[in-house]
Amino acid sequence: MNNIPIKKYTEMAAENMYTVSRTRKKGNGMAKPIKETPILYGKDSDRFLKEIKENEKKKVPSEDYKRALDIYSKVIKKAKL
Repeated sequence: MNNIPIKKYTEMAAENMYTVSRTRKKGNGMAKPIKETPILYGKDSDRFLKEIKENEKKKVPSEDYKRALDIYSKVIKKAKL
């Protein structure tokens, strides 16, 4: 990430998200097709479910939550929604 601190990088990404989407070259207007979601079987599905349960127990630190809300509000303001 070019030696940019994570916090600064995230803020830069949020501030530039709208600009990047507005400056992309307009093609034929067609979107790329979305790939089909893979189906997990056996050990892969067990591991996936285990990770989901573990992540549900984790709480986001309030500082991170506030920072995410701040970035979200900046994106919404720039998007003029």
